[in-house]
Amino acid sequence: MIIMKYKQLFISLICCLGLVSCNDFLDHMPTGNLTSESGLSSAESAEALANSAYIRSAVFNRMVSGWGSNSILLLEYMTDKATSENSQSNYKDFEGLTVSARTSYLEDWWVGCYAGIADCNLALNKLEEFTGLDKEVLEKYRGEIRFWRAMYYFYLVRIFGDVPKILHVQSELGELQVTRDPVKEIYDEIIIPDLLSAEQAPLPVKEETGRVSLNAVRTLLADVYLTYAGYPVQGGSQYYAESAKRTLAVIESQSYSLFPSYEYLWDPANNNRGEFIFQIQYGVNMDKVVGPNQKIVGSNEAVCVMLPTRSGMSAFNLEYGSLVPRKEFVESFAPGDKRVEEKQFFFTTYKGHPNKFATGAPELEFMDFGGVLYS
Repeated sequence: MIIMKYKQLFISLICCLGLVSCNDFLDHMPTGNLTSESGLSSAESAEALANSAYIRSAVFNRMVSGWGSNSILLLEYMTDKATSENSQSNYKDFEGLTVSARTSYLEDWWVGCYAGIADCNLALNKLEEFTGLDKEVLEKYRGEIRFWRAMYYFYLVRIFGDVPKILHVQSELGELQVTRDPVKEIYDEIIIPDLLSAEQAPLPVKEETGRVSLNAVRTLLADVYLTYAGYPVQGGSQYYAESAKRTLAVIESQSYSLFPSYEYLWDPANNNRGEFIFQIQYGVNMDKVVGPNQKIVGSNEAVCVMLPTRSGMSAFNLEYGSLVPRKEFVESFAPGDKRVEEKQFFFTTYKGHPNKFATGAPELEFMDFGGVLYS
């Protein structure tokens, strides 16, 4: 009996010690990962927050569930000016007029844009804590972030119309129960104020690293005012004037020049130069730094969906044939428009890629796609 009592006492002490140890262990804050509650102060942390606004930019050009699907195709299929060469299920939604909230393109666009908005809201909130850093640098970062938040909302309202207005970090479950706000309210309280604020930020007039510039802000603001003036907001003719004002400022900055031929658009050496005002940076299946503050991330997923199905004309493992301009669309261009000349905006013939065909194969010199146009 005495032995049993000591044994029970020993077990009780062990349990009590275990409870104390667990409480002490759980009181420790993790130090290996950043959270929304992390205290930040370094210049590197501030730049990382600004960079986070760019991460979701791939929502406008990313693979979506379904063979040969890409989010950029949403903008094409909705116009009925393009068709698909393959049996892609997502295209069938648009062809058969069965688009719904469950259509992958729409769901992915919505989720991706709001994820970008959440990143921007968190970055703007956390940057308020950086009181010891150069104020001009912080204002530059805020300008970049506000540009991106306006961009995400601008692409949301033009697809969905009324959308929820979220301007702060959502940290409580009840904050996720949101309602849609009028389109005009989104423009008046988010898109236009964010861009006007970014317009006043100390951004470089032109930027060749892929980051936001003053001219990128002006260009987006010109597009926003042009859209705001017309349907559905119908803001009025004064906003056409505001749009023209920003456009003129970009022209008068003398930062850009038109390429002599459309082929220049495809040359990686011209990235962020010439007539390019703002570009998303892509590489080929890799991440690499190519210059100060410029990082190329992953592949441009739009390329392979615009190539003829399994044509062998590229180094891509898959060529989907997901985007084919309709004959009626091509014929809508005015006579003499250079864009409809062979291998400008569209092409019907090409050479095969050396990785896809044996030496001496005729496809290496010429392939005819049977009159089907590709963009």
